[in-house]
Amino acid sequence: MNNVLYISSWSLGSANFLAEEFYCLPRLANQDLRFILITTEHPHFKLSGLQKAQRKKELEAKGIIWRPVNYYKNNFLSILVSIGTIFAAIYLVKKYKINTVFTRSSVPGIIGAVLKVLMRKLKFIHRDDASLYAEYVDSGYWKKESLVAKLLARLERLYIRNADLILVLTRKLQEKYKNSCLRLNRPVLLLPCCVDTNRFIFDAAKRKELRTKYALENRFVYIYAGKWGKSYCVYEMLEFFKEALALNSDSSIVILTPGDMNQFVQLLSKMEISANSIVSSATREEVRGWLSAADAGLSFLRPVNAAIARSPLKNAEYLSMGLPVVSTSNIGDDSDFIQQNRIGVVVKNFTTQGYQEACEELNSIIKSESEEALRFRIRNTAIKYRDIEGVEMKILKDVLLN
Repeated sequence: MNNVLYISSWSLGSANFLAEEFYCLPRLANQDLRFILITTEHPHFKLSGLQKAQRKKELEAKGIIWRPVNYYKNNFLSILVSIGTIFAAIYLVKKYKINTVFTRSSVPGIIGAVLKVLMRKLKFIHRDDASLYAEYVDSGYWKKESLVAKLLARLERLYIRNADLILVLTRKLQEKYKNSCLRLNRPVLLLPCCVDTNRFIFDAAKRKELRTKYALENRFVYIYAGKWGKSYCVYEMLEFFKEALALNSDSSIVILTPGDMNQFVQLLSKMEISANSIVSSATREEVRGWLSAADAGLSFLRPVNAAIARSPLKNAEYLSMGLPVVSTSNIGDDSDFIQQNRIGVVVKNFTTQGYQEACEELNSIIKSESEEALRFRIRNTAIKYRDIEGVEMKILKDVLLN
C-alpha cells in the first residue's frame, strides 16, 4: 500500500475542501492508497472535541487518518504552528512509512519542500494555488520590498525547486514555470479546480419554487456565491449590476455568502439597489437550488498579478449548472476560456462603458439560442474541462498510483 501524507491549507469543513479533496481522497483511498491528512482548521469551522473524534472515526473508515492543526491569524503564532507541523510531519512519515508527500498551496508546499530536503527518498508532489507572496503584496498587506515579503518569496521557491512534480491550476502559470529562470527539469501538469458535475445539475422544480417564493418569475437573476474580501471586487460587481439594472429594470441579484451578510446589505443600501437584491447564507444543498433559480453567475475577482494562478471553483459550479459567467479580466485561464467558448462575458474595465458592453454581449449570447440549448452547451463545456471525475481524478490517479 502507498501511504501518502496530504497537507492542505483548507479546513475540513471549507467549501473548497468539500468540493475537491473530500470527493477525491476517499475514492483514491479505495485504490491501494492510504492518506494521512493534515488540514489547517480555521476558527470559522471550529469543531468540538466530540465532533473532531467523530470526524476522525468517519475518515479512518474511508482510509484517511486525519491530523488537524489550528490556524492563527497572528504571524508569530502561525510561524510556530508551521514549524510544529514540520516536526509532526517528520514523525508521521516515519510512523506510517510514508513514501509520497502531496501538498497544496504555499505554506504546505514549504513544509513539503523541507521534508524532501531532509528525506530525499520521499516523492514530493505539489499542487500550486496562487502565490501567497503575490496575494499579500497585491492586496497591500505587505510591501514588495519588505523583509517578510522577500523571505516568503524565497521560501516559496523551495517547493518549486524540490518538487518531483508540480500541478498548476492554469496554463498561464504552467508556461511561466516552464519558462522561468529556475529551468525546471521536471513535469509541470495542468489541473484546474473541478467540481462534481453529477451533483451540480440544473433543477427545474427548484428553480420554479424559489422564483415563485421570492417573486422572481419574470426577472433576470444574477447570482454571486462567495465571500467579501480583498481578493474580490464586490463594489465593482454591484456597480456592474446597477448598470445592468439600468438597462433592464427586471433584473435582480442574489448574494449567497458564508461570511458576514451585513457588509453586503449595507453596500447594497448605500448604492440604492437593495430593493432588487436578496442576501442570504445557504447550505451546500441550498446553493444548488439557488443556482438553478439564477440566469447568470457573477465572478468578480481582482485582476492582479496573483490572478494568473487562479481557477475559481465558483466558475466551475456556475458552468456545471449551465449558467453563463460574468467574469473580470485576466483571471487565470478562465477569462479567455469564457470568451472563446461564448459561455459568458468578461468585464474588460470598471467603467460605465465596460459594464454596458458586458451587459450587451451577455444579452447577445442569451438571445442567440434557446434557454435549454444554452444551458446544455455550457454544461457540456464544464463536463469536458472541469469535471472532477473525468479530469481531476484521472490526473490524481496517474500521479499517485504510478
